[in-house]
Amino acid sequence: MKRPLSLADCYALVRERVENREGNFLAQLMRAVYPNSHSPYRKLLEHASCEFEDVRSMVSRQGLEHTLRKLSDAGVYITIEEYKGKKLVERSGLSFEVRPEDFDNPCVVPSLEYRSSGTRSGGVRSNVDFDSLTDEAAAQGVSFDDLGLYGAPSALWHASLILMLRAAKIGMPYDKWFFPLANNKHKLASYYAVVVGRALGCSLPWPERTTPQEAHKVAAWLAEKRSVASSIVVVSSASSAVRASLAARELGLDISGTHFITSGEPLTPAREKEIGAAGCKVTARYATNETGFIALGCQRSTGDELHLLNGHLAVIQQRRTLRATDVKVDAFQITSLLPSARKVLINMQNGDYGRLEGRACGCNFDGLGMTDHISHIRSFEKLTSEGMTFFAGDLVRIMEEVLPGRFGGSSLDYQAIEEEDKNGISHLTFLVSPKVGEINERDLLKTVLNELKQNGGSSRRMAGIWEEAGTLRVRREEPRSARGDKVFSFQVETGSA
Repeated sequence: MKRPLSLADCYALVRERVENREGNFLAQLMRAVYPNSHSPYRKLLEHASCEFEDVRSMVSRQGLEHTLRKLSDAGVYITIEEYKGKKLVERSGLSFEVRPEDFDNPCVVPSLEYRSSGTRSGGVRSNVDFDSLTDEAAAQGVSFDDLGLYGAPSALWHASLILMLRAAKIGMPYDKWFFPLANNKHKLASYYAVVVGRALGCSLPWPERTTPQEAHKVAAWLAEKRSVASSIVVVSSASSAVRASLAARELGLDISGTHFITSGEPLTPAREKEIGAAGCKVTARYATNETGFIALGCQRSTGDELHLLNGHLAVIQQRRTLRATDVKVDAFQITSLLPSARKVLINMQNGDYGRLEGRACGCNFDGLGMTDHISHIRSFEKLTSEGMTFFAGDLVRIMEEVLPGRFGGSSLDYQAIEEEDKNGISHLTFLVSPKVGEINERDLLKTVLNELKQNGGSSRRMAGIWEEAGTLRVRREEPRSARGDKVFSFQVETGSA
């Protein structure tokens, strides 16, 4: 906060990362993989009989992405299930277990720690170094400049302290912080950061409790700002952006000129339409707890078509079958490149899939060498609603054990469907077979929420937000079969319902 980045600093840092991406990858191997006996990748590389000189030679002759594909073919990759410890890492003649902590970057001193959502544990811990936040802030500065938003009034409708710190680093501290969580411990940490920031001369806003059902407060603030500024930035989840837009229309408030920057869940056509109906613009961005930013939008972005930050990461794709549908998709495999990366990742399948293509669009990212575009981003292993991410595989115990034990029927009588309503709001709908008989739907939803809350931490926060937002609902209908009459506990639906 004492040394904010100028816009010129942002461009220079992003350009340097792109120009040195191959060297940074090799340096990561030298510092954090081959000398590290605890690294899962050292085991995989040794099993593939691949020494450092072999990798360096491939990168020199054929480039980084080709090298990563060759390594993937040789078994040097990690699936999302392996990463989370849901299954053993098994390659021909090799078997071992890993934990998310095994991927921590041993070359950084963590400045912050936070955890992702989870039901069977406290979630996946990620250590964040301030240097990594500086790299992410620089990329955000370039994106804001390209969108014409650099220096505009701004608000954050999210509980993430990291989002607050990124904005402060580029000299754009938010003017307003709408805080969606009631958790006192989380709020206390945020107050602490504000106090320290103000002591250092950075005017950070106090977090103000604002639930998903209080979108009218956000809309009223935007309408007030509209009278003094032509452009206003709001960083939030896609669902929150839709809620604010709907509230403005219902109350007759003019929030045109607002530009929502969304992440945490897909920006679908239905959501984009609802936001646009209020005279607002929206640009998505793509990030995960383990990686930070993966891709950001530009002035020519539509929907979730984004520029891959190829100085931060390398991305290739691998065909895999969706557990819930037997459909094959092109799963993303992520490799971290930054010296300050939160996790050391080589071909890690993060549970998402989509399109990856190279083309120039004429924006500022092109001039920095970032012409790879990611789009149509969806998850095959995670729930993403109200900006909260939850490993979908953890629903299996609730669907197959808890609900049948409490309300009757078998594991085949319950199914969770992630879908959108006609307004583009995400819901997690529980399909319950009519054969189960009469049930109290409120009791069923309360049972699910209590199962989540009992695990504490981020799982409790997630359950609280879902409860306030009305994300969960019940529909009496037979669970849907995939190919071969298979019934899966969780299934993603496309379109609205």
